[in-house]
Amino acid sequence: MALFANHNSVYVALHIPLIHYLFSFFDFTSPVAGIGASAGSASGLIPSYDVLYYTGVRAYFSEEWEKAAELLEKSMTTREALFRTRQQCHEECLPAGHDRLPKLDTEKGNVWDLWAVDWVQRRAECVRFCLGRAVTPAGQLPVSADIEYEFSTRNPYHFLQVVYWNLGKVQKAASAAHTFFVANPSHLEMRNNIEKYRRMEGVTEDAFQDREMETEKHWVIFLKRVGGGGLCVSEKLSNTVNARLDA
Repeated sequence: MALFANHNSVYVALHIPLIHYLFSFFDFTSPVAGIGASAGSASGLIPSYDVLYYTGVRAYFSEEWEKAAELLEKSMTTREALFRTRQQCHEECLPAGHDRLPKLDTEKGNVWDLWAVDWVQRRAECVRFCLGRAVTPAGQLPVSADIEYEFSTRNPYHFLQVVYWNLGKVQKAASAAHTFFVANPSHLEMRNNIEKYRRMEGVTEDAFQDREMETEKHWVIFLKRVGGGGLCVSEKLSNTVNARLDA
């Protein structure tokens, strides 16, 4: 089962010096990063999920499997909580500055510009105040491009597949492997792992469900409400995965 412990195929593994450099800026003994801490910070606000993720990656490479599992899972739930909070704040602040809109119909030139800026500023202040009630200052900052890449390609699930395998939790390992493979259908190593999981005793069909499906559906509903549309990305990916596995 050597395939399950291949650390080098994960993107973050290529940036170990950078990760250790970033670690020097964080206090990993804080309640946010500690084992047993709540999903939020000590203040009860949503923390920065990238710190949780980097700490989980560090635990992974130290082979602290229990700690890695908790922190990696927490980074994903924290990220989802942050996105939902941002969505809620933007929805609540849609009416902000609407009393300025009539001015935009009557004013011209520089005066129109001033009213337009005032309208935008009022909405921005509303969103900032709303986020400040639920998210830590660090959590409101944009994350790095590396972190965006990690989550957009579902690499946390690649880590979790190895973590749960080493913990002997094969059902969860299979679930993480499948969720990663849905977004990375050309990943041959993970495809082989999934085929092995399917033959293992104790692994049920429930394990082969996309853990991100509900999140994708949530965002599709939101996009439709604000004028977007389109099919669920996970549904398209799942169809691709099923076709490849059946091939």
